[in-house]
Amino acid sequence: MRKQSKQVVAIAVACGFLWGNSLSGEAAETITAAEQTRTQPLTNQEPVAIENTVQPDPQSSPIDKKTAEVAKADTAKDTPKTKKAKTQSDAPVTITADELYMSDSTGDVYAKGNVKMVQGSQQLLTDLLNGNTNQQELWIAGQADYTDTAFKAHLDAMDTRYNYQTKEGTMAAVKGKVDRDIISGESVVMAPTEILIHNGTVTRCPAKVPDYHMSAERIEMWPGKKMVAYNAKFWLGNMVIYSLPVYEQSLEPGAQGNNAYPTIGYSSRDGVHIRQKLEMPVANKFYGFVNLDFYTHGGFKPNGGVSYRQSAYSVGVIDGYYRDDNGNWIKKQPEFDFNLYSHRIGSLPISYTFNAAYGQWIDSSKTSWHKEYNLYFSHDVIHLNGRNDLSLGTGVGMIHESYDNSTIHDFKFDTTLTHTFNDRWSTWLGYHYTKTQNSLFAYDRPDMARELDTGFSYKIDNKNTFKYSQSYDLNNKHLYDQDYTWVHDLHCWVGSLTYRAKRDQWKFDVALKRW
Repeated sequence: MRKQSKQVVAIAVACGFLWGNSLSGEAAETITAAEQTRTQPLTNQEPVAIENTVQPDPQSSPIDKKTAEVAKADTAKDTPKTKKAKTQSDAPVTITADELYMSDSTGDVYAKGNVKMVQGSQQLLTDLLNGNTNQQELWIAGQADYTDTAFKAHLDAMDTRYNYQTKEGTMAAVKGKVDRDIISGESVVMAPTEILIHNGTVTRCPAKVPDYHMSAERIEMWPGKKMVAYNAKFWLGNMVIYSLPVYEQSLEPGAQGNNAYPTIGYSSRDGVHIRQKLEMPVANKFYGFVNLDFYTHGGFKPNGGVSYRQSAYSVGVIDGYYRDDNGNWIKKQPEFDFNLYSHRIGSLPISYTFNAAYGQWIDSSKTSWHKEYNLYFSHDVIHLNGRNDLSLGTGVGMIHESYDNSTIHDFKFDTTLTHTFNDRWSTWLGYHYTKTQNSLFAYDRPDMARELDTGFSYKIDNKNTFKYSQSYDLNNKHLYDQDYTWVHDLHCWVGSLTYRAKRDQWKFDVALKRW
């Protein structure tokens, strides 16, 4: 029979429910496992049914809660490894329960009643836990509550099994959240950097019965990076609106992502519109997409293309109809694009982007081979104090048209000062300058050479926000635009109604608030 402190270490090792982290201290010296970093999707693993629990061996020693905690602390103190800076992998493992047992002869571990296990950012709560140090496994036949603050995960599951040598675990009947995504699944496989959901669902609508969700036979999630779903179906309420063999979504913070659901709206110029984007990977880093846009005043205006995407840039070809914010239409047939994503200049607080395009542009009266490039520099937002933020940017560009053999050169400068009064009130003042000549096409061109824009936003309550904005033409000395916007929170959707007073136009849009 081991001494009490040694027994507690063995229990801590057996209960090292750390998905993706190595054991530390004396526990790590007792049981070691090779570090594994997963770079490929998980295999189609299913959880093993758990039918029986291990009862305490008559020869095992009971350990009371207080002794377990003290022994863990003493062991950590005597271990040289604990003297270095603590990291997630160095974090000690602690387990508390109403009853704790450890068998030296069989390696069985038994914890019952208010079982709580903690290591680093992870916590496991259950009523009954079994494990075996010889098999390097632990299992929970009943309900378990798992939290990982690093993954921002909180899951409720049944039939949990974990092998701390391979660092993979399985769960059944899972419900919970991973970051912003609300998930469920018949079974879930956990790995150091990946979560695999079988026959599961994902949504960001917190309603008891979600307004929308995606279901799929297999969902692979890399929290904070991306999600890939296979044989995915997209639901509005209880109705499937479409399905895709493969669907990919960015999970990076701030990513706009691929909106899988349609937007509906109205504008005085285009009438009622319905827009739907469909996108799917077609090969390694190659993606195909199509935008199915319909306007009652303009008819069916689709566009689509193929793009090759790397972490630093993308290259693609597009074809179809495109509309800018002012309602100017162009048909690209086709256009080749190169986009260099934002890159920082050394250690400076300045980043730059670059894009280039070449293709045939067509409007109602002319056709031209259009060549364009733009280079733009942005300074990090300057926080003048707790309430004022200053944004600065400048850039150059070039446009050449074959129609009249014209070439124009752009120089741009933009600055905006934002002041936040409180959580409800904010206002802004911006100046925008563009040195350019008249271009052949009006599509996506600035309305003014020197523009002063200002406005404010006021949050009336948790569901309603009012915004006012105006644009002043400094060259011609007149008010160019004056917009009034009401934004209403529809729980999982958001609606916005805008009146453009200087143009006497209305605009209304409804889209998902969360996806």
